[in-house]
Amino acid sequence: MTKFANRAKMSISSTGTGNVTLNAAVAGYRTFAASGIVDSDKIRYIIEDGAAFEIGIGLMSSSATVMART
Repeated sequence: MTKFANRAKMSISSTGTGNVTLNAAVAGYRTFAASGIVDSDKIRYIIEDGAAFEIGIGLMSSSATVMART
């Protein structure tokens, strides 16, 4: 089952199509871990870069600091 994280928004440092490394929470938001997301949770995500975006489902790992695109 896919989980939703309430008020979670984080910056990322990775590029390309592989795993996403999650950094700190954006000001005014919480990290995925602080929102109750744990290892092996599947979450819906949106990555935004200006007018470009990606929507998908990710699998969380490494204490909710790495997300694998699925």
